[in-house]
Amino acid sequence: MEKPILLHSYWRDKRKAEVYKYHDHYIVRCYHGDEMLGTRIIKEHSERYAEDAAENYVDGLWELEDKEHGIF
Repeated sequence: MEKPILLHSYWRDKRKAEVYKYHDHYIVRCYHGDEMLGTRIIKEHSERYAEDAAENYVDGLWELEDKEHGIF
């Protein structure tokens, strides 16, 4: 089974986001401190789009939705 490949990491204060490539989509893992809160799956978009999503998370521009908590 193929594992996700870490492409980028972003952090600000206690927020951290990691962008992974997994098959034909991207995954943004979101953390607060050392605790992984969940993931956002990015389908049908570019790597740059996933990077922007990660940056926006660490900048506090969006929060995970309930359905995204604990995925992955």
